Amino acid sequence: MSNKSVVVLTGNTGKKFFYGETEQADVTPFVGQDNMGQFGIGIAVTRPNGTKQGWIWGLVMPRHLIQSWRAMKLLEEMPRIKLPGTLSHCWSLAKEKLQGYDYKYLDEEGAVWGSYEKFREARAKVLAMFPTDDELKAMLAIVNEQGLNIRVEEIEEQREKLSSADGILKRLIVADDVWRERDRLEAESRAKRESERVKASDPASLPGRKGFFRQLFG
Repeated sequence: MSNKSVVVLTGNTGKKFFYGETEQADVTPFVGQDNMGQFGIGIAVTRPNGTKQGWIWGLVMPRHLIQSWRAMKLLEEMPRIKLPGTLSHCWSLAKEKLQGYDYKYLDEEGAVWGSYEKFREARAKVLAMFPTDDELKAMLAIVNEQGLNIRVEEIEEQREKLSSADGILKRLIVADDVWRERDRLEAESRAKRESERVKASDPASLPGRKGFFRQLFG
């Protein structure tokens, strides 16, 4: 595994709010690897005053090229960037099947958009995308040249799963509704258990308790 900084593909530059700054900066997302061998996505930021900075976020494993590419495309859609959250969130949300904390990221980035439905549509559009042949060849050429260890099987797996944005959006809506209903039921269950616990801790609520004290103390 090659542990050096490498840019595999650069995305489109766009004007975005960065951190809590009031002026939009030029943000260019990219797919790449940092000097610790972590493969994922990054951004190059040029502020209105001309200062430039760059960041990258990734994982040592799994090393997914297509998921990272889709995460880059999702970054292009984001109106606001916060670090390190937005990078890691976009990488996690660049897969259709979410798990655990991924749903928290979904809500956080949906709030950034101000419309959860619009964010879900943007995400569906990205999940329906796949690199062009030229993009894929260019990325694989750099991967090969730099000796990067990516999971090659993922490329064909994702190509075979490709479908329309409308189809993906329908699946996302169903999955989100199932998750939100499950979350609501769990919250109601926790509230009920807490209510019963509080009630049980109240001596007046215990059956026969009053009669028992009367027997002891007359």
